[in-house]
Amino acid sequence: MTKLRRPLSIEDAIQRAHGMLLDAGVEAATGKSARLARSWSDPDDDAHRIPLHQAIAMDAACVIAGQPAPIREAYDAELSRAVEALGSAPNHTPIDLFDRLAQALSNLGDISSEVRAARHPDSQGRSMLTAAERADILRSIGIARSTLDRLAKDVEASE
Repeated sequence: MTKLRRPLSIEDAIQRAHGMLLDAGVEAATGKSARLARSWSDPDDDAHRIPLHQAIAMDAACVIAGQPAPIREAYDAELSRAVEALGSAPNHTPIDLFDRLAQALSNLGDISSEVRAARHPDSQGRSMLTAAERADILRSIGIARSTLDRLAKDVEASE
C-alpha cells in the first residue's frame, strides 16, 4: 500500500519525481540506487534525507523529460511555510502579469487533469477518489492557490 505524503512536501515531490523518471531514470540522474531514492521519499525515515545535489539532479532529469521540477515546487512551498511560521511574509518579486496568468492557467489545467484522471472509469478508485488521488488533487490546488496569491501581489505591485 502506498504511504500517503503531505501534499507539497519534499517527500511527496521525490515520490512524484521517481514516478516520472522510473527506477532507471532516477539511478541515471543521481548515481544512487532506486531503493535509496525511495527511502528519501519516506516521511517516517529520518535516517535518509535527500542531499541537495541529488534533489537538483532529479529535478533536472524531470525538466529534461519535459516535466515540471516537483522538488523545487515543494521546496518553494516548504520555504514559504517556514517563513510564515516565523511570523513573517516572504518577499515577493513581481513578474509580468501575463506570465503569471499563464502559470495560473497552467496550474488550473493540472487540477483539471488530476480530477479527470481520478474520475476516469479505469482509475484506481473508479468514480470514487482514493486517498492518493485526493492528495494529488489537493497538491495541485495548493500550487494554483500559491500562483494566484502571487498574481494578486503582482497586480498590487503594479500600482
